[in-house]
Amino acid sequence: MSKKENTKYLIAESIMNLMLTKSIDHITILEIARNCGVSKQTFYNHFTDKYALVDWIYKTEAVNYITLVGEGCTWYDAVISKLNIIKRNPSFYKKVYRQEWFLNSFFNITKQLYIDVIKKKMSGEITPHMQFLVEFYCYACVKETSCWVLSGFQKTPEELVESFLACIPDEMKEYLI
Repeated sequence: MSKKENTKYLIAESIMNLMLTKSIDHITILEIARNCGVSKQTFYNHFTDKYALVDWIYKTEAVNYITLVGEGCTWYDAVISKLNIIKRNPSFYKKVYRQEWFLNSFFNITKQLYIDVIKKKMSGEITPHMQFLVEFYCYACVKETSCWVLSGFQKTPEELVESFLACIPDEMKEYLI
């Protein structure tokens, strides 16, 4: 891992530790930087703000599995991996899932990943109808994942994924499953 990547992970660990006792709204960039022994400027060399940092954590930890769909990883396995990562860090994810900005960001990140996977398999642009299906499906998954996290993980990741699987529009199945 490069020094730049290592610093990003160090900063990410810092905010996650701070969020054990505080909400993100009450954490400053200076606190994040001091907590991991870097300067405020070093933080800004890597992230535009603390929200971009949380987005990066989510993309790095939980979402990158989706990009592996079709390349030695099934959609089912990718989503199970994502949910298990979320479940292993309940304090952090419960706090961010309460934030409207995160839900919007999560939706946009997830939607773009699904669009990229589908485009790659279609070898071209997706139709407006497919775009609608992806957005509709991702919105539902984001909302259900949020409910799952905030209710204390009442279902197993496998049970939640089975529900997601049952709701994939037929037109999307051939590209994801």
